[in-house]
Amino acid sequence: MARRPLTPRALPIAAALLVGVAAGRVSGAVYAAEQPYAALDVFARVLTQIGDAYVEPVPQRDLIYHALDGMDDALDAHSRFLDPDAFRRLREESDGQFVGIGAQMRQDPCGLRITGVLANGPAERSGIAPGDCIVTVDGAPLVDLDFDAAFAKVRGTEGEAVTLGVARDGVTRPIAVLRTRLIETSVEGELFAPGWAYLRIRQFRQGAAADLAAHASTLGGTTPLKGAVLDLRGNPGGRLDEAVATVDLFLREGRIVSTRGRNALPDETHDATASRGDWEWPLVVLIDGQSASAAEIVAGALQDHHRARIVGEPSYGKGSVQSVFEYEDGSALKLTIARYFLPSGRPIEDHRGLIPDVRAPAPTTPGPALLLREQLTNAATLSAEERERLLALVARLPNDPQPQLVDFSGRVEERLPRDPALALAWRLLREESAQ
Repeated sequence: MARRPLTPRALPIAAALLVGVAAGRVSGAVYAAEQPYAALDVFARVLTQIGDAYVEPVPQRDLIYHALDGMDDALDAHSRFLDPDAFRRLREESDGQFVGIGAQMRQDPCGLRITGVLANGPAERSGIAPGDCIVTVDGAPLVDLDFDAAFAKVRGTEGEAVTLGVARDGVTRPIAVLRTRLIETSVEGELFAPGWAYLRIRQFRQGAAADLAAHASTLGGTTPLKGAVLDLRGNPGGRLDEAVATVDLFLREGRIVSTRGRNALPDETHDATASRGDWEWPLVVLIDGQSASAAEIVAGALQDHHRARIVGEPSYGKGSVQSVFEYEDGSALKLTIARYFLPSGRPIEDHRGLIPDVRAPAPTTPGPALLLREQLTNAATLSAEERERLLALVARLPNDPQPQLVDFSGRVEERLPRDPALALAWRLLREESAQ
């Protein structure tokens, strides 16, 4: 008999078992609490039973990997088991080298929403732009997949072409894109005017702080910098050490961040160190609802030390520390082990991020319910009964307007008229320098 992937019937058997073990809900939980590994005997018995009696042969590794995936349900949203392929992709992203279409994405009810494209990358060359939504990959819909599964479908294998169903303004069209190995830099920078820098950190990958210092030095040239806007909008975070090193460029002393975990793990503190190269010029930092984790540490530390004015929208709110434990088969466990605390002692609370000093709400677009309601109302091909039924379904969708994604394309002077938050940050920077 041909070997087939893990079936829907087998997956919950294995997954639910380890979830139960992790959460202490397996039969005999009192005994398991006294002897915490006793319940693994049940797991071994079930695994053996499936191997011996299930109607089709199932690779044991698939059963175990899916069971470990199920264990994630007993943990927080940031802890997850990574099979070898997923762990390889994580390492590539941390290094800034990866195979894909050159687009940043987030999960969306439509599929995968494009939040940014790599300059001159495959996605941009094919006409894909921020705000577009990928709804299908080679004809297969993404709507029922979680983010990791959908993202893996888009990325695929180097050198292979993929046809994406891309929705824009209510119209979906097929776009062919060639997957390529890409290198994305963490930092970019340019001048508003001589002596006034715009610096953006996309993500805190390895070397981000050194890249930031190099950009500032290059932009300064023979004219020392008078001030800068540091743009952390859309930055999902990254490495803690790079966030600490970035803050250290702006501070001579004081606490940057501390972490506190369980009793078995020692608390960690990270402090600024004095250096001749520390920057003292005025600074404005931009954040939004996609600024998370390491980006929040940088913005929060600079805010607590009154070193910078924070402008924009409240940040995402991800104040937990993850550590990656690698295993011999190439898999790994990304596990939350502690929480971050800013210099003032305040935590970065989950989904309750930093409040900027100066609010600059992003422009919005109509929410999905309003758009669909308008289309259904004007659809001449629908009967009155069909229209009423569909409008009743639309009524369940949120009416809230959706914030527009930041368009980082073009030079900074070209972006100022269409980016109110950036224009405000630039004005505040000049005002602060004049004081």
